[in-house]
Amino acid sequence: MPFLTVVVCSMLAVGPVSAAVGQTDTTQAQHDFAAANERALAGDTESAIAMYTSLLDRGFKNEDVFFNLGNALMKTGRSVDAIVAYERALRLSPASEDVLANLALARRSLLKERGLGLEANGDETDVVETVGPLLAPLPQRMFAWVAILSNALLFGSLWLKRRTTSPKLRRRATAFLSVSLIGVLVGTSVVAGHAWMDSDPLGVITAAEPLREGPHAKFAQLGPGIPGARVRILAHDGPWTQVRRVDGITGWIPSKHIAEI
Repeated sequence: MPFLTVVVCSMLAVGPVSAAVGQTDTTQAQHDFAAANERALAGDTESAIAMYTSLLDRGFKNEDVFFNLGNALMKTGRSVDAIVAYERALRLSPASEDVLANLALARRSLLKERGLGLEANGDETDVVETVGPLLAPLPQRMFAWVAILSNALLFGSLWLKRRTTSPKLRRRATAFLSVSLIGVLVGTSVVAGHAWMDSDPLGVITAAEPLREGPHAKFAQLGPGIPGARVRILAHDGPWTQVRRVDGITGWIPSKHIAEI
């Protein structure tokens, strides 16, 4: 989807902010979000960026705020900061086609600016973009109940199958046993998937700093750290962070060049 089209559409979507901030100061948050959108549409992009950032600093962390912030940052040429904002929006709304489209566009734009091929980034099909949209429409709480009730049905079916001598009841118990096993597997898989996605530590490289074999500049370089690339955060050691690129290469980079998402 063209960037400008997405900007205009997203700026009109002001409703979800209240859902993310609860009952505290929701009216003011809605007002500030709408005002920021108006500033952005009027071309006062820097003021809009300041207002979106203020909302986030006050705890109003919503995918629409991150998304519109990313759009505004892209308009000012701050591609890396825009990618960070889009990535944070994606964590909150992994099935959003608008976020995925603008994130891909921002990465292509950044790589083109730096004279790199698209293969340099290499994370267009990262697990976040593959698994996230599949899990997004599956409510974690509902599937937790599916797993709990299926587990109860499983033990009830086992008990009935052991205790009854009726062939008819044994057949029914066997059928319930099969259904409950499927329910347990599906329910626990969805719950575990959501838990993993929520806790998976990810970051974005914000500067062209090489990955190194150890947490110090004296260690040998392993390869370039591509600005805007998503990485998995593995460990911290003082001012250094260990990350793994999507191609499997693991190395250390100064923590100041990693924006956690």
